[in-house]
Amino acid sequence: IAIFAALIGVWKADQTVIRRNESRLIAEKALELAEEGDVYLAKLLLLNTIPKDLEHPERPLTPESVSALAKIFDEESGILRHEDVEQMRYSPDGKTIVSSSWSEVKMWDALTGKYLGTLSGSFKNYSPDGKTIVTTSAKDSTAMIWNAKTGKQICHPLKHEGRVQSAVYSPDSKTIVTVSDSLEARIWDAKTGKFLYPLIGHKGKVYSASYSLDGKDIVTASKDSTVRIWNAKTGKCLRILEGFKCEARSAVFSPNGKNVAALLENKIGIWNVDVSPEEVWKILPYKTSLVRSLPKNPNNQIVVTNNNQSAKLWDVSTGNCLSTLSNPKDGIYTASYSPDGKIIATTYRGRYIPNVTFWNASTGEELYERNFANSQGDPLKIFSASYSPDGKSIVFALSGSLVFISDVNMRDTIGKKSSFLIGHKGDVKSASYSPDGKTIVTASADSTAIIWNASTRKQIRPLQGHKHEVVSASYSHNGKIIATNSIDRTTKLWDASTGKCLHTLTSDYIRGVSFSPDDKSILTYEVASFLRNAGTIKIWDVSTGVCLKTITLPKNAVSASYSPDGKSIVVILSSGTAMIRKAPPTFQEMLEITRKRFQNRELTREEKRRFYLE
Repeated sequence: IAIFAALIGVWKADQTVIRRNESRLIAEKALELAEEGDVYLAKLLLLNTIPKDLEHPERPLTPESVSALAKIFDEESGILRHEDVEQMRYSPDGKTIVSSSWSEVKMWDALTGKYLGTLSGSFKNYSPDGKTIVTTSAKDSTAMIWNAKTGKQICHPLKHEGRVQSAVYSPDSKTIVTVSDSLEARIWDAKTGKFLYPLIGHKGKVYSASYSLDGKDIVTASKDSTVRIWNAKTGKCLRILEGFKCEARSAVFSPNGKNVAALLENKIGIWNVDVSPEEVWKILPYKTSLVRSLPKNPNNQIVVTNNNQSAKLWDVSTGNCLSTLSNPKDGIYTASYSPDGKIIATTYRGRYIPNVTFWNASTGEELYERNFANSQGDPLKIFSASYSPDGKSIVFALSGSLVFISDVNMRDTIGKKSSFLIGHKGDVKSASYSPDGKTIVTASADSTAIIWNASTRKQIRPLQGHKHEVVSASYSHNGKIIATNSIDRTTKLWDASTGKCLHTLTSDYIRGVSFSPDDKSILTYEVASFLRNAGTIKIWDVSTGVCLKTITLPKNAVSASYSPDGKSIVVILSSGTAMIRKAPPTFQEMLEITRKRFQNRELTREEKRRFYLE
């Protein structure tokens, strides 16, 4: 029996090797077929090299198969052909994509990429229920309503005296408010196209109109230096917000309907619409060249930090400046809220002693300040500060090979040896908690990362393999993988439980990494330098370490990351603005889409023989 079991094991091992080599050869042949123009057969062939169940594979998944599918995935119907596209939008149910130029809108099946039809005009909005689409035409100054499924126009055009700038549905999809190059906004019945009434009162061009979340009110912004609130059912002007000497370019309601915010050139105006007109508004200075961070807490407050010597704490509901957090010596550089929103931690990077200060988020009162110094009294730099998931502890990465961990009050553990994590031999560049708060991972200039037990402060294991300084280490969202980033031009993925290096991602100097929310992909980015005219983003498959997509970045890009829902990639530019683009699909999504396209198609017997699959 033992001999028989051993023979079975040898046979299975041989079969695995045979199938792995078979997959590699077929992946190579699939790429050749794609280059010859037969993308259809290339994809069909690749599907025969990929396990039907990735969780319990009946054959090995090879990097060659993953890479080949990623390279040819966008070919064939995966590319939506539309010239001069200005915007793209998913339907509310996610089944359709619309692409829009200034003169036409094309509809596509979101799953297969199949062309569905063309609408005239420029896309403005889907109705919230997803049943209709509104477009506008610059040629005849009209807006048009279309059936989102059939692409047929459902009523006569909505005529205006000037070019229609915007068209917005009410939350219940029953009415539409439009704004054109005139002094009024107009309300229309979204089903019949019947003109209901105008919103008359502005003395200058109306730039925008927006519904409140409950659909009862509409707010408009105008060139006449006013913002007006209207009754959405009667068209009656309820309130005029004024007092500023500049154009109001746009205005929106807050989700609770109690506040209105308007863009006023280089300022943001915030009104509390529940109070009397005499106490209506405050202005928050908004100079993007100075703003460093704008974190918001659960109490509807924001703290604005900049390059000067203070940060300001604002109440968003009233627009009142609650307090000023002042540091006359060094200036406030970054700010972050504790998970419960009760404390603000600010850091300073100036010519004096680096420190961190904790403030009461409700009152702006300074609670305590912490400087870090070595045994000789020399100040230590603070490279990062990270709260634990439960908000009870905070960990600091410091120069001098030290990591400091403390409760959030930073008083009970000061001076205790157990407060320090000692083990690195170079400056500690980053420190962060695992999602469950049980471990901490640190990255150091000594070319290593270390995993620590957050409770006992003891080292669990080092992560060794980088050839130069490790600048960051972070956990995946599920805590199973750690990504370390080094100036040796690699990012390494490690098994968080065993410390085993799973994959090494090689590129030019990688500035940062970001896991997708489902942890199936990881994003790395490089920025432009005197050696590179442009930066790049690379999307990698976490399970195989294969690069799925390379995206070129603008010269002034400084960072990139996944959005919280993973559907987009956010790129921050040095100008203080951001770019957002749709995130490429994960390998699993590519596989699912490809399989659905070929669900009723198998390789013929002749095709199997041609590629030695039979």
